[in-house]
Amino acid sequence: MPKSFLRDVPERVHLSRTHQRILTDMADAIIAETLQTDEMFIANGRHLPNDQWKHVKSKEKVHVYRSRHSKGSLKPRGQSHDEKDPSRPRLLSLSAMERHERENSGRPYVYDDEPTTLTEKDSTNTHSSSSDDGSFSLADDCVLSKVKPSHVPLVVATGVIDGTVEDVAFGGFSNTRKSWIVRNSYVHNDVFDERKVLATIQLPSEEDPFRSVVIKWATGNYGAFTTRRDFLYVESMGMAFDSDGEKIYYNLIHSIELNDCPPLDKRHNVIRVQMSTCYIARQLNDDSVEMLRGVFKLKEVELVDGFASTQ
Repeated sequence: MPKSFLRDVPERVHLSRTHQRILTDMADAIIAETLQTDEMFIANGRHLPNDQWKHVKSKEKVHVYRSRHSKGSLKPRGQSHDEKDPSRPRLLSLSAMERHERENSGRPYVYDDEPTTLTEKDSTNTHSSSSDDGSFSLADDCVLSKVKPSHVPLVVATGVIDGTVEDVAFGGFSNTRKSWIVRNSYVHNDVFDERKVLATIQLPSEEDPFRSVVIKWATGNYGAFTTRRDFLYVESMGMAFDSDGEKIYYNLIHSIELNDCPPLDKRHNVIRVQMSTCYIARQLNDDSVEMLRGVFKLKEVELVDGFASTQ
């Protein structure tokens, strides 16, 4: 069946530097909040607090939890001043930390509130709305709470897979349409039948080979009794370090709105779905990777008597 609506989806969109910075800052903040959940999960013995999270199901090494009453963030309680507070994790780009370690001649890296040895170049690799030192930190006001409808629960999945963090990073890399198609032919992690990379905000470099921030559009047909969906989102991925200095890989997909790529006209019968998903991968042992993924829909899509409707 010809997809006439493709003519209404631009091949590329132009984003001002300010708009690029806003999108990157938002993505960085959501990643930091996901890392906060990951660190709290580990600090809590790899369990989520029962009063905030409900265990939905488990299959093999994967466990799925759903937030209670739409409480999608973890907050440490009853913690003494002597204990580490993971509630404000700071991430540094891979190149930033490596440069810092070289300059300090092998001295152990310490997370300082005001690091002084990072260069301006580091701050451009990993943007921040709250600091200019090459890191981004979790703001006091939760970003997810501002964009997630109060009635929509947050779902978190945790599990262990074989391989290394680098394997996960290679498997998730798709900053061009060609690499996107090639990736999906191997890992089959989406069911899109049309896809476009609309804008490139950050490209991989020799120092940060997995760093990428792009704007993507995609669509898929999910069955004879469902309406075709499409998605418009920012995708941010890369290697970084958590508050313990442990290397992690992050991957974020977060729906956005652009004037140059609005929802398709109703005559095309395509529903724009908004959602957010972010996962953190860290090395568990020599041949296993632990992953934590948080996901929620920004706009619910329901089926009523075989027809799709949105809330």
